[in-house]
Amino acid sequence: MSDPRCIDSVSTPVSCIPTNEKDPKFGHTIHIENVLPENPDLENTPTKQFIQHQERRHIKGRRLFFAFWGWVITEFMGGLGGNMLSPALPVVASQFNGLGKLGWVSGAYYMTQCACMLLFGQALALFNGKYVLISAIVFFMLGSAVSGAAHNIETLIVGRAIAGIGAAGCWVSVQTTVAELVDLKSRPLVLGLLEYKMQCQDPADP
Repeated sequence: MSDPRCIDSVSTPVSCIPTNEKDPKFGHTIHIENVLPENPDLENTPTKQFIQHQERRHIKGRRLFFAFWGWVITEFMGGLGGNMLSPALPVVASQFNGLGKLGWVSGAYYMTQCACMLLFGQALALFNGKYVLISAIVFFMLGSAVSGAAHNIETLIVGRAIAGIGAAGCWVSVQTTVAELVDLKSRPLVLGLLEYKMQCQDPADP
C-alpha cells in the first residue's frame, strides 16, 4: 500500500526520492517518496526562459565598470541641470525683464520631469532601453542648447521644459538599465553607489 504522502492530488505522475521516516502510527521505519512532478516541460516554461534570457544579459567586470560610470555621469547631468540656473536667476530677471515669469525657469524643468517619468517608463517596456536612454540625453542636450541661446524669458522657459523631459528619461532609464544588466547579487551595491553620488552632487551644484 502506497503512502498517502506520495499521492498527487491532481493525479500528476511523480518522481520519487527515497527517504526513511518513522511511521507515527505503527512505529516502524517506512520507505516513502517525495512528491516531485515529472514534467519535462518545466525547463521550457516562459518564466524559466525569461530568467535565462535576463541572466545572459547581465554584465560584469570591465563592461560593468564603464557602464557604471556612464550611469553616474548621466544622473549627475540630470540632477545638476535642475539647480544650475539658480545663481543666475537675478541676472535673468534683469536682462530679460521677466521678473513675473521667473518662477517658471525652474518650475518648467521639474514640471516636465515629473510629468514624463511614466511616459519613459512605458517606453522602456516597449523599446530597447539603450535607445530610450540615448533619446533622453538628446532631449536634455537640446533643451540645454535652447536655454543657452535664449534671447527672452519665454524661450528660456521652453528650453528648460525640454531639458526636464530629458532629465526624466535619464533617471528612469538608468534605474531600469541597472535592473536589467546587473545581477541580483551586485545590484544593491550599484544602486547604493548611485544614491551616494547624489550626496556628492549637492555640494557640486552652483
